[in-house]
Amino acid sequence: MLVTNTDHSDYLGRLAIGRITRGRIRKSQVAAAVRIANGSIEKFKITALYSYEGLKRLDVEEAQAGDVVVVAGMTTILIGDTIADAEAPKLFRD
Repeated sequence: MLVTNTDHSDYLGRLAIGRITRGRIRKSQVAAAVRIANGSIEKFKITALYSYEGLKRLDVEEAQAGDVVVVAGMTTILIGDTIADAEAPKLFRD
């Protein structure tokens, strides 16, 4: 998932928003944040996962390719970073 926007929650911290391009994502799964600037990788646990129905955010357990989602759990995520599989992380452009 390419992070295209960020938001903030008083309860969850920084939120990453983007569309899933490949695979699936699940709440409580360990994922990797791949930095666009230098390619460094930082693993984190997904603490919350939301999808959209119109403009309303819905709490979901799992999302798949094509879904626009909001991911919480990574405090330093930036626009342009990639959220990837922790076992085989790759940048969005790869």
